[in-house]
Amino acid sequence: DFEARIGSEIREALMRYEPRIINVEVEIDTKELRMGKVYVNIKYTVRATNNPNNLVFPYYLMEGVGEL
Repeated sequence: DFEARIGSEIREALMRYEPRIINVEVEIDTKELRMGKVYVNIKYTVRATNNPNNLVFPYYLMEGVGEL
């Protein structure tokens, strides 16, 4: 099923590449698929605003170093 597959791929990518979020819910709306449109609604909870494993470049290289 298209909706289940695309929703699963999005959910897995978010969980793999964004370690700061949890409780990821993905809803797929294909009501306008014949017009070439697919709407994706993503809900999640931010568990932390920083994580050593996030992919924010170049800030993670020297985290907490420097002046504001």
